[in-house]
Amino acid sequence: MAYIKDIEINMDALLCCLILIIVFIPSAKTQDTAVLQGDFYLAGLFQIFSDEHCTQEVDVISVRNFEAVKWTIKTLNKANYIPGLTLGLEGFPTCNVHGRALEHVTRIINRKLHNTSDTRLTPIIGLIGPEYSQEAIDTSTYISSFGENNLLLQTLFSATASSLSDGTKYQNLLRVIPEDRKQTSVIVSLMESLAWNYIGVVYENNSYGVGNYLELKKLANTRDICIAFESALSIKNGIVSSEQMKTAIQSLIFHSESRIVGLVVFASTKTAEILLNIADNLKFRLGMIFSEGSSDIGTTTLESFSIAKGAFYSSPPWLHFESFKVHWKSILTNKTIFNEEAASNPWLANVVSKFVSCNAHNESCSARENSMNFNVYEGYAILATMLNAKILKDLHRDSCGGQNGMCSEMNNTLKNSAYKLIKRGRRTHVSGENIPNDLNLPIAIQYTDMVDARVNGNKPEYEVYHFRDCVERVGEACLELVGEYNNETLHLKTELLRSYNEDGDGLAWPNILQAQCEEKKRCKSCQNVDLPSEIIFKKGDLYVAAVVPVYDKDTNDPLKCGDIRKANGWEVVEGIRFAVETANEKLGIFTNFFGSKKIGYIILNSCNQPLLIQSKLMKLFKESLKLTDGSQYSDIRKKILGFVGAYGSSISKAVASILQEYNFPQISYASTAAVLSNRTVYKYFLRTCTPDDKQALAMLNIVKTLNSSFIQIVYSEGTYGEGGRDAIVQNANKFKICIANKIEVKENHYQKIKDNLNKNPSATVVLLFLKSHVVRDVMTELHKTIKPWRYLFIGSEAFGTRMDVLADNPNLKGTITLSLQMKPLTGNSKFESYLYNRLNSIDTDINPWTKHYFEQKKSCYLAGSFDKHSGSKCSDIAEEYNDKDYQPELWTSFAINAMFALLQGSEKAFIELCGHESPSLCNRYTDKTEIEIVLEKIKAIKMVIDEKTTNSRVFDENGDGNIGYKIYQVQGSAADASTLTFVEIGRYTLDENGYSIHGKLIRDPFKMLPSECPNSVECQKCNQQISMETNSPTSKEDDGGSMVPIILGAVLGISVLALVVVSVVLCMVCRGCNRSNESLYLSPHFTNGHHPNAETEDSGYFANPLQAEGEHPQHIDMYPVRHYARQDANPNL
Repeated sequence: MAYIKDIEINMDALLCCLILIIVFIPSAKTQDTAVLQGDFYLAGLFQIFSDEHCTQEVDVISVRNFEAVKWTIKTLNKANYIPGLTLGLEGFPTCNVHGRALEHVTRIINRKLHNTSDTRLTPIIGLIGPEYSQEAIDTSTYISSFGENNLLLQTLFSATASSLSDGTKYQNLLRVIPEDRKQTSVIVSLMESLAWNYIGVVYENNSYGVGNYLELKKLANTRDICIAFESALSIKNGIVSSEQMKTAIQSLIFHSESRIVGLVVFASTKTAEILLNIADNLKFRLGMIFSEGSSDIGTTTLESFSIAKGAFYSSPPWLHFESFKVHWKSILTNKTIFNEEAASNPWLANVVSKFVSCNAHNESCSARENSMNFNVYEGYAILATMLNAKILKDLHRDSCGGQNGMCSEMNNTLKNSAYKLIKRGRRTHVSGENIPNDLNLPIAIQYTDMVDARVNGNKPEYEVYHFRDCVERVGEACLELVGEYNNETLHLKTELLRSYNEDGDGLAWPNILQAQCEEKKRCKSCQNVDLPSEIIFKKGDLYVAAVVPVYDKDTNDPLKCGDIRKANGWEVVEGIRFAVETANEKLGIFTNFFGSKKIGYIILNSCNQPLLIQSKLMKLFKESLKLTDGSQYSDIRKKILGFVGAYGSSISKAVASILQEYNFPQISYASTAAVLSNRTVYKYFLRTCTPDDKQALAMLNIVKTLNSSFIQIVYSEGTYGEGGRDAIVQNANKFKICIANKIEVKENHYQKIKDNLNKNPSATVVLLFLKSHVVRDVMTELHKTIKPWRYLFIGSEAFGTRMDVLADNPNLKGTITLSLQMKPLTGNSKFESYLYNRLNSIDTDINPWTKHYFEQKKSCYLAGSFDKHSGSKCSDIAEEYNDKDYQPELWTSFAINAMFALLQGSEKAFIELCGHESPSLCNRYTDKTEIEIVLEKIKAIKMVIDEKTTNSRVFDENGDGNIGYKIYQVQGSAADASTLTFVEIGRYTLDENGYSIHGKLIRDPFKMLPSECPNSVECQKCNQQISMETNSPTSKEDDGGSMVPIILGAVLGISVLALVVVSVVLCMVCRGCNRSNESLYLSPHFTNGHHPNAETEDSGYFANPLQAEGEHPQHIDMYPVRHYARQDANPNL
């Protein structure tokens, strides 16, 4: 059906016939019932009249629905559908009076219960209707209260309230029309497609309106759509007052935060007409979406209001029965047919009278122009009648065999066990087979012990119509079909969408009205204050889970979150999602991955807070997964294959303490603290990154290459920074490197770092172990406060090759950094395409943090933002991911490969422990005695993870990362010396003798090397430090252990300290302790007649430079002391 206009009957052409017919209308008491004779009856509950007296204002649509039921019964009877039996109909008018439907049902039930032995009364074996949800709730509740053996089948064709789907509460119901949850999904999908996220809702204060509003509110909340205003409209005698409606619309216009220009309406046609009239008079251009409750409003009415053009209407799919269309036209045009049908439908007379504007006997009488639409419900009324007939036909077949007419078994069922029809109905299938041609059913429905049917056929699940200028008829307006909803997806014909201004001029897509917070406004009530608490959930048969710090921590509260992270948060989340979505494609190495099962995912935001993430995990395991839309998933723990996470080492420790209690494998992608290598404490922990003890050795090797021996350490509080500090301290003595200062950095407290550094100005080489999210802030603070610039920093992998750290910090030229670089299993280009596509569908994506992330990162606002009071609109945020030179953030690739490793390893373990065909996760998988199998399967995974084209093991035997470091220096680019860039100058692999530096590439632009102790006093302190560290324990256990080694170590340390002090005193007294070259290692020392900082083409610092092919490795020392190209923790190397 292209548009509704085509299915209207123009009454002007039929006027002469109507005037003739009205003369011959027989008198009837309009409040009486209507009866079509049969061997047994269906009772129909229809509104028929809109006034409580059941005499004045006929509801043409309701009369037509009743006639549709009657016509269907007559058509089936004529075809002998139930062999030898005829179905009858008794209609009862409810007249828009609250409680009237229940009154009728009370009499029907009384007749059923107390007159079963009276053979003179035709039994009522089922109900059709009533037409409104509240009436359906009242009547079904009443019938259900009599108990199972006294139930009466009730079939609904227009009552759509979602609550009626509860078959345990409403025990006698079957429904043929889609319920309202489907409708609210369609409306939300439509708003997403239209970029509406700031709306108002008006709804009638009844079961239909309230139920739809609550469902919409719940679903809108999950899609970042804000209902900024809502109004429940009270109904009196079926009418909403104009004053009430005017107040609601003015609230939209004068809303305190921003005008609301998008409105969703859950109301009847009458209420919709009042709304259109008020809005039209107020000259307020509104975008409107009307529910199916207003679907019969008709183009003639809509054309009366200029404001109506551009409105949308959601509707169940229209079921067209052309034979009934002909039948209805015949009633209105053929006196004989009219009289025949009016005998069993006396309300037809009232319908005909509605189309005459004067006394038909008056010769001067003429009719006003009018027309009447089909309505969506009549098709479902016909379908409901066919459903009842099919149930009875199947009962006759099973009870009477091939016998015509009523048999005793069937008669007994209908009179004494009618409740059995409900059980039959909830297993019934209705299709177009073996039915009369006039009832050419366009769909098939199947019941599976539920109130609502599953629909099959060529019809969509739901439809969207748009009132606009006709596509094919110039100068007319039509309700055009613009959207079809199937499988949770709305397919919208955007090329047909239009908005209209006050002059009636149309605007085409994408320039149509968008219901959003206005420019220069802040819609504070719509901002999600619980955004950090959101969970990303994708439903699956089995699950993987992840822990990511999307937000930083609140430094004042261990259970709260701070600001959203601008790096290594959001992109890590997307990398994890990408890995799972790639596996679910079941292509390449993932062909037949977990058979037909889909892998879902759960992603939790840790906010870098140990206590917070532990609390979230315990809720997940002990309670259930609770989402913001109100849905819950219990026992989700029994479906989880494993966890990827966490980011920070202290968070991974906190997570591990929970996960290993439940026997879950855990793979971190960024936790590098050496302490996490302890498998006695962290039993089920693995990681794709390399531990910091290796990185500390790399950094100390670099210090020696720079001919320096006097350093400072700046480190973050927490496991990561403290672990890096400890690894440097424990190994520095083996390199004869002295630590002048150790400076702890607390988040958001950076002002004193400069002063602490300047306490030891001669220690110009500074090693950094800072958390990634504080590196930029710390370096920016130091850049502002250290003048003149006198330090050379060696940054850990958290600094890496991050260009954002270099931005506006030119003094960082010369800084050396380490970088862990892992290649994603799929390569960068596929992930880049994934991100590009995600951001081009940002309004429909399930990641709740995307918009906030980009707005904060780029200091702008997106179109759908609720805060537009400052800044400018964001440019195309997807475009940066459409660049062949795009490189993921540091830890993204590690997270992607961590998830790929978990997925591949867990599948192998699943097959071995549960069997490939197992529909769920078996107990063996999470059993404490079998967890080692899971870990070994994951640990054995191989991938292409670097520049090599061959597969490498992702994990070493201990479960730690198996990848080395690249070494970079910040230098001016070749094209523009003022533009900083990272230049690779060396590598540190995990192989023996794997440290190499290309010395000619090193630059020392600020001439602060070498970094050595400045005087004999400081040098002597350093010698004492090294002596003490050499004789102290070199490893630090994370947990527990015997106190005896600690006590013995302390005693030994005190003894050594005392010996050193005595020796120093003696040397100073005798003044004869002249230092040899070996003992002068930590003293200021210059050789070769010039300072090593003299101007040369390169720095002059060489240590095992990368040699050209065929050359032997060189070793050039500027000091007379011997040191190795690479030194490790083992002093024997």
